[in-house]
Amino acid sequence: MPLLRVEVALSFQQFGREDMLLIGATSERSLKGEPPIPESNQAVYAQIGPDCCLLDLRTVPSDSAAAVWLDVERPDRSNLRYQPVCAGRAWDCLLFHRTLSTATVERPAFLQSPRGEPDSDLHRYEGRYIIYGFLAAVNTLDVYCEAGALYTDGQDDTSGEVFPPYRAEMHYCEDGRFRWTVWPSILEFHDTEGGIGVSVETPGGSVYHGQRVGDARALQ
Repeated sequence: MPLLRVEVALSFQQFGREDMLLIGATSERSLKGEPPIPESNQAVYAQIGPDCCLLDLRTVPSDSAAAVWLDVERPDRSNLRYQPVCAGRAWDCLLFHRTLSTATVERPAFLQSPRGEPDSDLHRYEGRYIIYGFLAAVNTLDVYCEAGALYTDGQDDTSGEVFPPYRAEMHYCEDGRFRWTVWPSILEFHDTEGGIGVSVETPGGSVYHGQRVGDARALQ
């Protein structure tokens, strides 16, 4: 480590701190000196032995030897011996990789519904709701209407899984239900004999029901 620190200091003086990236790997040995658990990250470190390396993040000049080298496509440009790299010329520390797109990630079908305009006053949905049925937790969801939009606040909730455990905006969809852009659950309000009820559908298909118990602001 003392030698490495000297190299880092010299590199920072030569290139400038904003142009350098230090990558370090954890030791494969435990504090007691025990060997790593098989198939763990530490076991992989033990096999390849990467202590650390320095990468120069500066833009390569177009008229430099490094630019000519970069123009030639190569499958791999890494430190094949997996030993600490001492920073010298910028292109001595280059690491090349290619990113391939194998698929397009899309939102699940049940979360896809066009936005719509609610046909009722959103203020009627305001209040504190208790959601039942999820473990033994008291799932408390507060709903507010502000500037023509509904917001939920689950900061008093004790589970943090059925709906966002923080303040988040919901939007109304054409299927008559509300969705969050930051959470993969769907919320729907219902008129019941006891007042406004609510149901929350989670990604696994489970549906949890709840009832309004009062004014959210008054209960805080």
